[in-house]
Amino acid sequence: MKPARLLPRLALATVLLSTSIAAAQPSPAGAPPAAAAVEEGKAHFLRGVSLFHESDFRSALVEFRRAYELSHNFKVLYNLGQTELELQDYAGARSSFQRYLFEGGGEIEAGRRASVEEDIKKLAARVARVEVKANVTDAEVLVDDVVVGKTPLKEPLLVSIGRRKLTLQKGGAVSTARFVELAGGDLVPVALDLADSRPQAAAAPLAVVPPPPAPLPPAPASPPRTGMWVGLGVTGALTLGAVVTGVLALGAHSSAETTLGTVGVSASAVQAAHSKTATLALATDLLGGAAIVMAGVTVALGVTGSKTDAAPPRAAITLGPRGAAISGSF
Repeated sequence: MKPARLLPRLALATVLLSTSIAAAQPSPAGAPPAAAAVEEGKAHFLRGVSLFHESDFRSALVEFRRAYELSHNFKVLYNLGQTELELQDYAGARSSFQRYLFEGGGEIEAGRRASVEEDIKKLAARVARVEVKANVTDAEVLVDDVVVGKTPLKEPLLVSIGRRKLTLQKGGAVSTARFVELAGGDLVPVALDLADSRPQAAAAPLAVVPPPPAPLPPAPASPPRTGMWVGLGVTGALTLGAVVTGVLALGAHSSAETTLGTVGVSASAVQAAHSKTATLALATDLLGGAAIVMAGVTVALGVTGSKTDAAPPRAAITLGPRGAAISGSF
């Protein structure tokens, strides 16, 4: 169906450039188009040819239709049919080719006429008819969202085969879409009821917009946790120190007992062993007590959070004849 078409297309582009030929084609009303309209039609036609070669068929179709409206040159219908064929609009291509033969009449050479008639025969197997039955008059009938007529239709619609969408619209109301699957040569009745419709979206009335609510006060920031983490670190260090000195104190005590039970050991050695044991025991008490105090401080910081204007916790360790005493406030 498509071979040997490129050369006729290019020939048609050359023919349409002739104002005398285009002007010789009368408009539907019988009067030839004005010279300005012919020139504008030629511009649209040439743009359509360029778009067709670029495979932008939808844009080319718009340009060819505008060229025909302005120039009324029947030869543009041939290009329209070719473009619709590329878009697989078989019904549109068949109609354009039939109009081309009808309007061209005896001006179409025999070879071209025979080729187009052969195309029309092949397209007959790629179209179907739909008999639209509507419950309202003067409503627009749409096939695949394109208006094709108004109710009541005088004859069935010629449509391309495949899955087609049919709707009615009138006065802002659009019927529920009906979908039909059509094979070549089908004649299918389709009932469209505008009562079963959905209104088109209307503009919402203007409403007074209330002022935005006052912003909520910012949520209080979480208290810093630096003091708590420092307290945990100090508590851990003190606890570790207490454990180490405690182990050393136990070792020193065991060594002192061994020295005391050794024959011939001097009194100064025994005194030194006991003094070491006492020192380590005191250090263990001090570190353990400090660890307990820091543990309490850390718990307090973790529960209440530290405040920038609050005084840091204070703790004191005092030595007495019976050992170490710990006092403090926070």
